[in-house]
Amino acid sequence: MSNVEAFLKHNIDDYMIHDLRAMQRIEVTFPLLMTTFAGIELLGALFSRSEFNRNSGGVYFRFYWNQYLYPTLANKESIGDQLYSLLRHGIAHAFLVKGPVNVGRSQPSNHLTINNGVLYVDAVLMADDFIKSYTELVKPILTDITSDVVIEMSKRMDEIELAYAEQAAKKLQASHFPSGTVATTVSVSHSFAPRSKIDTDS
Repeated sequence: MSNVEAFLKHNIDDYMIHDLRAMQRIEVTFPLLMTTFAGIELLGALFSRSEFNRNSGGVYFRFYWNQYLYPTLANKESIGDQLYSLLRHGIAHAFLVKGPVNVGRSQPSNHLTINNGVLYVDAVLMADDFIKSYTELVKPILTDITSDVVIEMSKRMDEIELAYAEQAAKKLQASHFPSGTVATTVSVSHSFAPRSKIDTDS
């Protein structure tokens, strides 16, 4: 297994998809959509052909949206732009949608449609679509570790890890926190270690 496969298995399969499936079973919408948007942005960053930039989230989001998540959607570029600005930014920064947007559950026939001027986004379906795109379009690419795509993804992964490690080194002042014992089930997103056992079937 390549480092990229290990990274994605740990962060996408074991953490993100686990959490998406858990949220799909309960009555939440914004957290489900936020997590899906984060996955779109992360995979878009890994597929980028340019060096990782922490300020290029919109570029990464739009790339994955257009090329992998909804490649056949009519007006996909415009729709992706609008959702990134109105939903991703609104929910991530203020837990609010910007404008007449209804984020709901289990109304797949209304997903990404407008009725009486109100946009409907189905959080459950978008999570399903993200998981399907990852499973059917991304994971098969990883089987050839010598391909140019996987080699570039490996570079982006290293750059992401380094950028966040450097940011943490500058920002995190351990002396400001009391000492404690870390739980064995803690999420360590930057680690390639296997996921700790969590009560996934509760």
